[in-house]
Amino acid sequence: MGDDYLTGAGGWLEEEEGRGGLIIFTFFALEGWHLAELYRLPCAVAAPYVVPYSASASFERQFRTVQPLLYRRLQRAQGGEVGWAEVSHWMWPLFTSRWTTWRTDCLHLSACPLTAE
Repeated sequence: MGDDYLTGAGGWLEEEEGRGGLIIFTFFALEGWHLAELYRLPCAVAAPYVVPYSASASFERQFRTVQPLLYRRLQRAQGGEVGWAEVSHWMWPLFTSRWTTWRTDCLHLSACPLTAE
Protein backbone atom coordinates (compact mmCIF):
# COMPACT_ATOMS: atom_id res chain seq x y z
CA MET A 1 0.00 0.00 0.00
CA GLY A 2 1.26 3.44 -0.82
CA ASP A 3 0.95 6.49 1.40
CA ASP A 4 -1.99 7.73 -0.66
CA TYR A 5 -3.99 4.73 0.54
CA LEU A 6 -3.75 5.93 4.14
CA THR A 7 -4.23 9.60 3.38
CA GLY A 8 -7.68 9.01 2.00
CA ALA A 9 -7.13 9.29 -1.75
CA GLY A 10 -9.87 6.78 -2.41
CA GLY A 11 -8.64 4.63 0.47
CA TRP A 12 -10.50 3.00 3.32
CA LEU A 13 -10.19 6.03 5.59
CA GLU A 14 -12.15 8.29 3.29
CA GLU A 15 -15.84 8.69 4.02
CA GLU A 16 -18.12 7.29 1.37
CA GLU A 17 -21.73 8.42 1.08
CA GLY A 18 -21.90 9.67 4.66
CA ARG A 19 -20.50 6.52 6.26
CA GLY A 20 -17.61 7.03 8.62
CA GLY A 21 -14.88 4.61 9.55
CA LEU A 22 -13.65 2.97 12.70
CA ILE A 23 -10.11 2.09 13.70
CA ILE A 24 -9.67 -0.96 15.92
CA PHE A 25 -6.25 -1.63 17.39
CA THR A 26 -4.52 -3.68 20.09
CA PHE A 27 -2.27 -2.69 22.98
CA PHE A 28 0.67 -3.62 20.76
CA ALA A 29 -0.42 -1.31 17.93
CA LEU A 30 -1.11 1.98 19.69
CA GLU A 31 -0.45 3.78 16.42
CA GLY A 32 -4.14 3.17 15.80
CA TRP A 33 -5.10 5.73 18.46
CA HIS A 34 -2.94 8.42 16.88
CA LEU A 35 -4.22 7.63 13.37
CA ALA A 36 -7.81 7.81 14.62
CA GLU A 37 -7.02 11.21 16.09
CA LEU A 38 -5.46 12.34 12.83
CA TYR A 39 -8.43 11.24 10.71
CA ARG A 40 -11.00 12.16 13.37
CA LEU A 41 -12.41 8.66 13.42
CA PRO A 42 -13.77 6.75 16.36
CA CYS A 43 -11.51 4.02 17.63
CA ALA A 44 -11.54 1.07 19.98
CA VAL A 45 -8.87 -1.06 21.56
CA ALA A 46 -9.56 -4.77 21.24
CA ALA A 47 -7.74 -7.17 23.50
CA PRO A 48 -8.80 -10.64 24.64
CA TYR A 49 -6.52 -10.36 27.67
CA VAL A 50 -5.78 -8.19 30.69
CA VAL A 51 -3.63 -5.11 30.08
CA PRO A 52 -0.09 -6.57 29.98
CA TYR A 53 1.63 -3.65 31.72
CA SER A 54 0.96 -0.83 34.15
CA ALA A 55 2.04 2.77 34.55
CA SER A 56 4.93 3.67 36.81
CA ALA A 57 4.15 4.78 40.35
CA SER A 58 5.12 8.36 39.42
CA PHE A 59 3.08 8.57 36.19
CA GLU A 60 0.11 10.45 37.65
CA ARG A 61 2.29 12.99 39.46
CA GLN A 62 4.38 13.61 36.34
CA PHE A 63 1.29 13.86 34.12
CA ARG A 64 -0.36 16.33 36.51
CA THR A 65 2.81 18.45 36.50
CA VAL A 66 3.32 18.47 32.73
CA GLN A 67 -0.34 18.62 31.62
CA PRO A 68 -2.29 20.27 34.48
CA LEU A 69 -5.24 21.44 32.35
CA LEU A 70 -5.64 18.10 30.61
CA TYR A 71 -5.32 16.30 33.94
CA ARG A 72 -8.17 18.38 35.42
CA ARG A 73 -10.30 17.82 32.32
CA LEU A 74 -9.73 14.06 32.52
CA GLN A 75 -10.63 14.10 36.23
CA ARG A 76 -13.95 15.83 35.44
CA ALA A 77 -14.87 13.63 32.47
CA GLN A 78 -18.49 12.55 32.24
CA GLY A 79 -19.86 9.25 30.96
CA GLY A 80 -18.90 8.61 27.36
CA GLU A 81 -15.79 10.81 27.61
CA VAL A 82 -12.21 9.68 28.03
CA GLY A 83 -11.34 10.15 31.68
CA TRP A 84 -8.46 9.65 34.04
CA ALA A 85 -9.61 6.08 34.76
CA GLU A 86 -8.95 5.11 31.13
CA VAL A 87 -5.62 6.93 31.03
CA SER A 88 -4.32 5.32 34.19
CA HIS A 89 -5.67 1.88 33.24
CA TRP A 90 -4.45 1.46 29.65
CA MET A 91 -3.95 4.73 27.78
CA TRP A 92 -0.88 5.94 29.67
CA PRO A 93 1.62 4.66 27.03
CA LEU A 94 0.00 7.05 24.53
CA PHE A 95 1.35 9.94 26.60
CA THR A 96 4.98 8.81 26.70
CA SER A 97 7.71 10.64 24.78
CA ARG A 98 8.02 7.62 22.48
CA TRP A 99 5.19 9.04 20.34
CA THR A 100 6.04 12.76 20.39
CA THR A 101 8.25 12.99 17.30
CA TRP A 102 5.98 10.79 15.19
CA ARG A 103 2.89 12.76 16.22
CA THR A 104 4.44 16.17 15.55
CA ASP A 105 6.73 15.52 12.57
CA CYS A 106 4.85 12.84 10.65
CA LEU A 107 1.20 13.22 11.60
CA HIS A 108 1.31 16.99 12.32
CA LEU A 109 -0.64 16.51 15.54
CA SER A 110 0.01 18.09 18.91
CA ALA A 111 2.76 16.41 20.92
CA CYS A 112 0.26 15.18 23.51
CA PRO A 113 -2.90 13.18 22.75
CA LEU A 114 -6.24 14.82 23.59
CA THR A 115 -4.78 18.30 23.18
CA ALA A 116 -4.74 20.76 20.32
CA GLU A 117 -1.59 22.82 20.76
